[in-house]
Amino acid sequence: MTGTENHKRQKLVPIHDQIFRLESEGIRFDLHGKRDAEHYLSTKCNFFKILSYRAIFTGSVTEDSQFNKPDFAQLRLLASIDQRLRHALLGMTLDLEHISKVLTLQKMEKYEGNEYAIVTSFLETLDPHFSPRINQEIQRSLKSPYNSWINDQYHDVLPVWAFLELVSFGTLRSFVHFCASRWDDKQLRNLHYDLKRVNSLRNATAHGSCIINSIVRKQNEFQRRPSSTINRLLAETGISKARRRHWMKNPALQEIVTVILLHNLLISEGNSRSRATTELKAVFDDLSANSDLINTKDAAPSFLAALSFLMELTERVGLLN
Repeated sequence: MTGTENHKRQKLVPIHDQIFRLESEGIRFDLHGKRDAEHYLSTKCNFFKILSYRAIFTGSVTEDSQFNKPDFAQLRLLASIDQRLRHALLGMTLDLEHISKVLTLQKMEKYEGNEYAIVTSFLETLDPHFSPRINQEIQRSLKSPYNSWINDQYHDVLPVWAFLELVSFGTLRSFVHFCASRWDDKQLRNLHYDLKRVNSLRNATAHGSCIINSIVRKQNEFQRRPSSTINRLLAETGISKARRRHWMKNPALQEIVTVILLHNLLISEGNSRSRATTELKAVFDDLSANSDLINTKDAAPSFLAALSFLMELTERVGLLN
């Protein structure tokens, strides 16, 4: 039996049927008009994404509560907050991708004398099945109107700084790992480990994945361990060990925490750090301003506790100042 057969197939729902479908799924319209909701669904957010935020409204039910029956206004607010958080985190992951290149090039000035030979050495160490993919990656990038100047200047013989401008985040991670091993550099070795989380979150945010849903979703028993760098930085915030261990068991939260802590560690004062601070503050300000809509009576306690943990962490590292 295929994966598709194991799950109930989801069909596209016409706009005029979506309100009825939402009501049948337990969504209320006490705080948000149905006509406005239909306009929102046709112009702002698709039906299946808005419905996915219902996962946040789970838990113990009291007799007079509307648990598991959120209002459309609450789902719309969560979609907006999720979008803001997604944009903030995407910018931070791009900052970390950039600074990883800068740091690697700085290390090269210390360890290497030939900016061309290291690229050749890296490509020679690749698995035969993987090497053609890197070459195709480079050729596609060279054809881009944004990278044509590299092709005009260097053609097929690339110095390391041009190489790093052309390759994907995944290839950058592989190159950082190669350099860490070649130079026996502990900082780059730890960075490579953390960049796996950064890369994963970058892909999720860039492709518009729901972020806040993942911090309450039940996870598999197998969990990846944070790096020694992240464990140390997290401990230095003063957050209790019990809370750190609890929240870092969630893979999505672990990735978000990794990005926040690495950004604080590697991104110095300037425009990038100020932008991150402004965007993260807007997320938490939005939550605070709408606390009447998202509160312990309606939302899952674990969701609110996870957001509280993230807000406290962001405050403690100085990214909300």
